[in-house]
Amino acid sequence: MKRNRPHSSHLRASRDHKAGLWEKALALHREILTLDTHADTPLVFLKKPFDLAARQAEGHVDLPRLRAGMLRAQFFAAYTPPRFRMGEGALNFGMRMLDAIHQMIEGHPTDLELARHSSDFHRIAAQGKIAIAIGMENGEPIERNLANLRNFHRLGVRYLTLTHWFNNHLGDSSTDEAPLWHGLSDFGREVVRECNRLGIMVDVSHVHDEVVKECLELSTAPLVATHSNARALCDHPRNLSDELLRQIAEAGGVIQVNFCNDFLSQPLCDHSRAYEAEGRRLRHELQDEAEIAERLQAWRVACPPPPRPPLAVVGDHIAHIVRITGSVEHVGIGSDFDGVTSTPLGLDDVSAMPNLTCHLLERGFSEDDLRKIWGGNLLRVMAAAERTAGVRADG
Repeated sequence: MKRNRPHSSHLRASRDHKAGLWEKALALHREILTLDTHADTPLVFLKKPFDLAARQAEGHVDLPRLRAGMLRAQFFAAYTPPRFRMGEGALNFGMRMLDAIHQMIEGHPTDLELARHSSDFHRIAAQGKIAIAIGMENGEPIERNLANLRNFHRLGVRYLTLTHWFNNHLGDSSTDEAPLWHGLSDFGREVVRECNRLGIMVDVSHVHDEVVKECLELSTAPLVATHSNARALCDHPRNLSDELLRQIAEAGGVIQVNFCNDFLSQPLCDHSRAYEAEGRRLRHELQDEAEIAERLQAWRVACPPPPRPPLAVVGDHIAHIVRITGSVEHVGIGSDFDGVTSTPLGLDDVSAMPNLTCHLLERGFSEDDLRKIWGGNLLRVMAAAERTAGVRADG
């Protein structure tokens, strides 16, 4: 029995269509402000300083790849690891992270410039530079002192991720074993109010659902989830339920989609959670760290992870958020590059950003939609936070 083969003219038309989309994606990247709200490159730099101007063999972000991907603006995360629990040494580490970011910018003045205000981004991009903005990931460095938060703002911090993997002195994390505060702590509420006063965006990635709900009630500015996905498509507590997606959108906020496979793909999420459960079991039974590591490695060999998903999985989360919120006004990009080990095929590093644009064009998103997704929506929320704080439109 003969199989029907596609006619050569159909194959040629398909190739021409894809080539046209690719050229359109490249043209769009050359024109619009492309902004990513989360990269952990400063932590890589702090651990082992490297020349940002040289293309690195590892990691996701450096200047050559930023230029290749035509990314115009990047929020660098001043991340404090969860080993600094309840304020012990966190301020010192947070200040080292902020210093690392400023070193990276000051070391490349012809390529990078610090963006302190929403109006800075287009100005910096027009000069051919990449705008670098700062987010603080994990509120531990505040160490129960609002003066520290005010100083972080003076150093350029423009969003605050309230918690990280564990509960802290501000509130509950989505991934700790059990709630400590059942939402925000009293001090956490003070921090949200002070963020509103300063014009720092309140970031609800990593936080417990009850913290999101409290922030929605308390904050006088829209919220941002700088690197989170849709829980309906990948059931991980780090992701946001449809109810919370709608509520964040109704309050004018934005959800920036994360490229971490564990938060995009249910099979990979399930595998990672099984690995974490095995680790907890072994630590309960064994004392020797070397033996635990050896047993965990054996588990990974016996239970290898599923294959990496295609880039389309990112498009699925974006499309879902648009459908649930009813508008393209409430979604953006927060890659988590240099903070994750596994990303979808076709998004290996920051140089691959046009691949995502091409895919979204193929899915039917318009050029105007992509302007909003790639930065317009986030800058709208940032400007709203500034207006709440009484910051002048010119900064």
